[in-house]
Amino acid sequence: MTLFVASWGANDQLRARARDVLRDYAGCFPELAECGVRETGWTGPVHVAWLHGAGPVTGERAGADRVTLVDGVAIRGFGDAVVTAEAVAARPFGELAGDSELDGQFALLDAMPDRLGIATDTLGMYTLHWCRTADGWLVSNRVEPLARLVGADAIDADAAAAFVAVGWVTGERTLADGVRTVPGGAHWYWTPDREPVFSRPRDPWRIVTAPRTRVDMSALRDALVARCAAVGDWAGSVESGLTSGLDSRLLFMLLRAAQVKTIYITAGHPQSPDVLVSQRIAETYGVDRRHIPPFSEEEVRDRWQTLARQLVVQNDGMVSLWQNIDLMRPPVAAPVSFWGVGGNIGRSFYGTPRDLATVRTAAQLARFKAARTANGHGLVTADGLAASRRQVDEFVNTAIAQGTSPADVPDAFSALELIGRWSAPNTRKIYPTPVFGPLSTRPYLRATFAFSPVRRYSEPLHYHLFRMLAPGEEIANHPSGKWRPQIPYLNLLFGRARQRVMQNAGRDPLGIRYRILELLRAELAARCLDRTSSPLWQVISRPAFEAAMSGTSEADAERRTTLAKPILAVLTLFEYEAMRSEGRA
Repeated sequence: MTLFVASWGANDQLRARARDVLRDYAGCFPELAECGVRETGWTGPVHVAWLHGAGPVTGERAGADRVTLVDGVAIRGFGDAVVTAEAVAARPFGELAGDSELDGQFALLDAMPDRLGIATDTLGMYTLHWCRTADGWLVSNRVEPLARLVGADAIDADAAAAFVAVGWVTGERTLADGVRTVPGGAHWYWTPDREPVFSRPRDPWRIVTAPRTRVDMSALRDALVARCAAVGDWAGSVESGLTSGLDSRLLFMLLRAAQVKTIYITAGHPQSPDVLVSQRIAETYGVDRRHIPPFSEEEVRDRWQTLARQLVVQNDGMVSLWQNIDLMRPPVAAPVSFWGVGGNIGRSFYGTPRDLATVRTAAQLARFKAARTANGHGLVTADGLAASRRQVDEFVNTAIAQGTSPADVPDAFSALELIGRWSAPNTRKIYPTPVFGPLSTRPYLRATFAFSPVRRYSEPLHYHLFRMLAPGEEIANHPSGKWRPQIPYLNLLFGRARQRVMQNAGRDPLGIRYRILELLRAELAARCLDRTSSPLWQVISRPAFEAAMSGTSEADAERRTTLAKPILAVLTLFEYEAMRSEGRA
């Protein structure tokens, strides 16, 4: 993990504050308590302060006249090697950052006394944020240091509304009004001889709108295996989740083919499908698989508030308290963690048989837009819902303007928003360990959008890769017992009910997320309702929230179960607001 604040044109006072703010913010990460803050001492318009030596795999190279930092895992376009900070420093300024084929999930900084460059991965899963002052520009891989530096005290109401109504902060917004997110695929740089350059060499829209082509499945397999092998060679060993789902099992096959030393993790009740299937896989293949059992109600109740504050401060409020108990899991058991995020893009996650079969694209897009926002059973006000719908409309309009076919818009939203924006804070929500997602790399994305949407609905990438990587083996069977037909349109007759099971948005493997609302109901409600003058009540309905959190009967508890995700999103926003206001006091 690498934390940094970089500036272009900042005065000496702001530079000193950047160093102090970063040192103070690093204290929010218990694992980083022993890490020191370093800063550049050169003269010139560029200043960098960064956390030195954070994490088991560091991405830092600091010389007398150049500092390069890599947060996450960057892969060479050929897929054969990890791009380290040393590799960036060994090349001319901007060369690697501007590489259109640079892959992986990363945020990159390249700084010299008179030039500053930053770069993000294709989907922007390792985020960079920016803001401006009267003197110049500030850039960081966290929002909070920038918000403290420029006094961005207000919460962005539109971002807060989307966090509940859509499920994440959309577009280039953050919850801190005035602090924005660098888009995915970007290469921005500042030099003394020209205006700042804001290029996008890895623009994801070029993948989304590329012409349909035949997918070479053998080449795709080899590209994914090569990337896994490269990360394994670099890290020595990796950790990866293992469940009954398609994506984690595909990761298992890729890691096995790449011969990467892997520790597999499964969480949940000992008799849950995820645990039973992963145990059977581990026994069959003789791999190191470790089980995280459900946490006790008493332990979760006792630690909830401490963990809630840690989650919001470390992730700028953009990870829901639905994920709070993830902070209780043991530390990552390897230098790098693998994640199956992105796999759902390849199976038309938002696709429905009705819309995939229609020729009435206007009606299809109208249904899609309507389904992407929800008022949380009244928890989101009319103004908040309208703001969220505008944001979805903005995405759809941008997609069409970029040349995306209406039929491809849902999967573009899945790739650029669900994966690019929801997963971004979740990528590094727990521990300072780099995360790598093979199913969010450029070869997988290209293969996905080479298929038509109706073909994607058959899960063709998983189907063919499973058969190639584990021919005839039980692990290659579909979790539901049967693959969808690989024939377009015939596949629409199968699997809508199964799609709901596969997406399983309410799955709670650690078994406590719904119960916590009952165990701490009065306390959690009061933490929000006591903030009577909060501007969040402009987008969150106070009467609806009060009603949702009232009542002690079994029927009331069951009702809260259906509202758990939006309730926990609301709780997240108020916890974030409390953290920010206490920090200003």
